[in-house]
Amino acid sequence: MEILTITGKWGNKDMVKIRQCEMKKFFRRAAYSTAFFVLIVVLVGCTKKGKAASGEKPDEIWALEEKIRVLNAELESVRKELHSERETSLELAQLLSRSRQGGAGESVRPVEVSDLKGDGKVGGESDSHLTHIEELSRELARLRMENNRLAWELQTLQAARSGGSGVFPSEQNRTAAVEVHTVQSLGNPTIREAYASFSEAATSSGRLEILESMAGMAFEQEPELLGLLEKALDDPDPEVVRSAAQMLEPYRSAQVLPLAEKALRSRDEEVRYCALAPLEEIEDPKCAELVVLALSDPSETVRGRALDVIRGQAPDIQILSLRRAFGSGSDEVKSELLSLLELRGDKAAVEVILNGLNDPNPEFREEVKGVLQVLLDQEFKNYNQAMRWWKANEHRYDEHLFEQ
Repeated sequence: MEILTITGKWGNKDMVKIRQCEMKKFFRRAAYSTAFFVLIVVLVGCTKKGKAASGEKPDEIWALEEKIRVLNAELESVRKELHSERETSLELAQLLSRSRQGGAGESVRPVEVSDLKGDGKVGGESDSHLTHIEELSRELARLRMENNRLAWELQTLQAARSGGSGVFPSEQNRTAAVEVHTVQSLGNPTIREAYASFSEAATSSGRLEILESMAGMAFEQEPELLGLLEKALDDPDPEVVRSAAQMLEPYRSAQVLPLAEKALRSRDEEVRYCALAPLEEIEDPKCAELVVLALSDPSETVRGRALDVIRGQAPDIQILSLRRAFGSGSDEVKSELLSLLELRGDKAAVEVILNGLNDPNPEFREEVKGVLQVLLDQEFKNYNQAMRWWKANEHRYDEHLFEQ
């Protein structure tokens, strides 16, 4: 591999680590390929199912529910694969940085993941690795849309068996929330018509069908669709709200953040989980505020997803999220945040980590001391001592903690 050829002058220890990193990528991809094959089989079965008729039997409803459970498992598999690939990128970048420094005998800036993109210096293997991450991201978006379609089919079957029940008489008396786009401001006639039809639909299955028809526009991040999605987030039927939350996931514009915040305050765990997806890609300070809100979520799954989001955020937004979240939440969350700060390993991270020396938990303070010793090669007894030393010696380090 090219990446091993260019690292031949480095120490054996770093070469072994890089080889281990490459092996991890190999086994992850093999596992992903197997999972993807199973997914194709499941989706083919779902496609053959087609549109359900009103006379379906209970066992067919059960079969569709089972397919949705399998698809959700595959979605989680892709999410984990994507997260692992990103972590591998960071690990590889750091190994390359340390090896370069050791081989050249001089301080250099640590390699960022963005440095691995096609500069011709790190190797074609890295280009392939990042291409795989992009493919995983696209596959994840496609799977989420398919999951939304299956959920709609299930709702249709259930509504048909119940004789079309699902009318909510109190809906007309609900107070409408402030919307991102009013009906009058919509320039797209298709969305305007869907908005009007959604408002008039008497059954949840009808409203779900309208949302499903707009799935393609959501995938294309159509901004005018946000008005309909916000209205759907206020729907009395939980399935409608979940579908709307899933359709927020492809958006990469700050326009979606008010809707993400609304979804994060939902009582539904799945809605809160879906609302976190846009926060990873949007470079807006509001994302830091929302991800901190999610870190205090009662659901461990949502908290874990919030940590994943922070891992994937752009550096400037990431440090803002870490600064606002560090020192709050459970001990488990604080330890995870400390690990993320250690991984960054820059001046901004040190300034946040130092605050951990004031934490009321003595065990966590010891964790903080250990991280500071790794980053700065210094032992500190307390916060005041550490701050005095840092203020006196900060100028000795560049932004990436290399001594000048």
